[in-house]
Amino acid sequence: MYQLEKHDHVFLLTMNNNENRFNPSNVEKILEKIDEVEASSGPASLVITGTGKFFSNGLDLDFLEQTPGSLPFLGNGLERLMKRLMLLPMATIACLNGHAFAGGGIFALAHDFRVMREDRGWFCLPEVDIGIPFTPAMNALLTAQLSPLACRQAMLTGRRLTAQESLELGIIDRAVPQDGLMEQVMAFAAQLANKRGKTMFATKNALYKQVISLCYPFGESTQHPKY
Repeated sequence: MYQLEKHDHVFLLTMNNNENRFNPSNVEKILEKIDEVEASSGPASLVITGTGKFFSNGLDLDFLEQTPGSLPFLGNGLERLMKRLMLLPMATIACLNGHAFAGGGIFALAHDFRVMREDRGWFCLPEVDIGIPFTPAMNALLTAQLSPLACRQAMLTGRRLTAQESLELGIIDRAVPQDGLMEQVMAFAAQLANKRGKTMFATKNALYKQVISLCYPFGESTQHPKY
């Protein structure tokens, strides 16, 4: 369900778990794969993608329905993923092969860069329609990564944005035809692999400082063991 491959200096993590929703079990599996990436040595960058129609459809609503009161717990899991990516001492790229909805969109924004398939798929933050408010950490991530205009369009309307609309709003960095999507993403990631290291870690730590401070688990040290 979560396959990690290495192509030269680029790690590719493919989520292949239906709609790639986040629940405690799935969060732990993704974190384990990221741990494998960080345990490597030498130049590296990380690409995360999905399969089929979805990059990720957000929090696992079936788990939420079966486990009343678990919404904060699911939110904490997503924040752990956010923090892990933001403190990873290498460049991270979300390859949006399909829909990035709700928590899936937030997960994409926790990456340093986003490249989206241009012909199909939406970026959508429907929390205003489904009645689930953003946590302080998620709100900080959105306002840090997006312009005020993009925040209003994405957060207050909840509308589905195409790749072209997402590009115009600065939500994604590139919109690419499907037949060249992975090739372009991997080439972009390869260009960033040599930037891995303590300077990348320090830069990301400073760039995402406010978001990191609000992410669960609160108060956890942001000092990297290697540095």
